[in-house]
Amino acid sequence: MASSPFDGQWTELGLREAKKRRAQAALLSAAIELFEQQGFAATRIAEIAERAGVSHATFFNYFAGKDGLFSEWLSQRAGEVFGRCAEDASSSPLRPAVRRNLRKFSAWIEERPPWLEEAWLRCRVGSLVEAPSAAQTLVELAQERGDLRRDVSPPQLAGLLMVVLVGAVAEWWVAKPREGPLSGHVLRAVDLVLDGARRRSERVRPRGG
Repeated sequence: MASSPFDGQWTELGLREAKKRRAQAALLSAAIELFEQQGFAATRIAEIAERAGVSHATFFNYFAGKDGLFSEWLSQRAGEVFGRCAEDASSSPLRPAVRRNLRKFSAWIEERPPWLEEAWLRCRVGSLVEAPSAAQTLVELAQERGDLRRDVSPPQLAGLLMVVLVGAVAEWWVAKPREGPLSGHVLRAVDLVLDGARRRSERVRPRGG
């Protein structure tokens, strides 16, 4: 097959993207290590950049600050959870698959050191409205199977699930006193979304409408 005059350009773009992803992953890994060791507030951006092997200025090519970095890390963790939910839901009912994986996620959060609570409460929920692709995959699977209504777009419903999940954890952390374990609080919040999105809701029409 004849080569394209653009082959070299696409190769260069691919290498740039790979380099960008490696640098971003290195910064995230370095940041989490430092947060674990000395806390979120005490960790400086210069320390993260140094451990990742990049310049201080390069950090800001990828993240607006520590809050932005944490939001990206949290989005990745949530994506992993929704991915497992989608995988389980492909061979089992939606609700048990979601609840099972959110319980595991909640237990994982509770086992983390104090830095996670500090960072989570500083997280801008608005930056997480664009949900991970795995959350959209979960919604699309449930809609195709008839478990969820189809008059709401997958990105919108996935974004709502993401915001509710992040917000429920934050609410539990600030609650005084806390009512039970985190998993119960998270599951109740997500259940409200899933109940409102059940397929039968498509038949609900306001009176006089």
